[in-house]
Amino acid sequence: MFEIDVNLDLDPEKRWVELGEYSEKINELGEQILIDLLPQYNSITATGFKIYRSMYGNKEYLQELKGISEVTGYKYDYLCLLNFYYDLLKVYFDGLSGWGCSAFVCDTNKGPVHARNLDWPSDNGLLSHYSMKQNYYRQGKLLFTAIGWPAYNSVLSGCAPGKFSITLNTVSSNEKAQWAVSVTYLIREVLEYSASFQEAVKKLSETKIMSDCLLTVCGVNSGEFCVIERSPTQFRIRNQSDWIVATNDYKTDLIDINSKLTEMISGDSCSRYYALVMQLGRRKVESLSSALSYVQHESVKNSITMQHMAFCPATGQILAQNAIKAPDLSLKPLI
Repeated sequence: MFEIDVNLDLDPEKRWVELGEYSEKINELGEQILIDLLPQYNSITATGFKIYRSMYGNKEYLQELKGISEVTGYKYDYLCLLNFYYDLLKVYFDGLSGWGCSAFVCDTNKGPVHARNLDWPSDNGLLSHYSMKQNYYRQGKLLFTAIGWPAYNSVLSGCAPGKFSITLNTVSSNEKAQWAVSVTYLIREVLEYSASFQEAVKKLSETKIMSDCLLTVCGVNSGEFCVIERSPTQFRIRNQSDWIVATNDYKTDLIDINSKLTEMISGDSCSRYYALVMQLGRRKVESLSSALSYVQHESVKNSITMQHMAFCPATGQILAQNAIKAPDLSLKPLI
């Protein structure tokens, strides 16, 4: 997995200069990921997206994208599309088909451990091969680490050492998308600025967001974990003792606002959910590596699993792995 450090003390346009060497990878990722959005991206939708960014985009993070555009040569508007992709599919297609993800948190002797698979369709495993750890620093101190890709300064999975970790799972409600903040940028803001598990849960729960999601949040103390079930304007907090699991469907009364796409999106959600429940009921998680083995189980991962990861916020330890082995390009054909 690639790794990069982001110095938040620098001007936003200068924080990602190291991405210059990843220009080719950014182009490949963009070409594959934006295949769903670009047919809808015309002068009218581009204007609407620009207005939305001016109203609800974080100006500092948008400046970072301008800097990335300058060092990589990749179009600024396309970088914005990549980073708002999760929310924009709610706008364009009223749901997110084809995604997955499985996550759980459980108590251990060293504090709660948070593990997850990121599931996302990707031709030739590109989203796995180009996975990247992004370490964000301020005044020489590590604030948080995100597991993402080159060109992404929004966050789907991350850990703030000594405070909490957050991961996002896909879900779909029949509530319309809102003119509101992007959930993936909200996750970054919370990782960057919230001081505690309680503050993070409050911010992630009460902020109006553009699209639906399930947010698994893990703190540093025993029992300090939950799943926040979200639609754009509603939330429910799901707590449980010992452990908690999230896949791709609502478990609270928000199930009443499931969209017609829920079955298509969730796919094997129930089987993955109960596979994790059974594993957690059978044996105790002792370490990050054992937590990782739970999500790597054949009944939990699937054909679109791109990343495996596990966090222990109490210790700051992170394990992150590509789910698909990259081809060995050093091997040349014999003839």
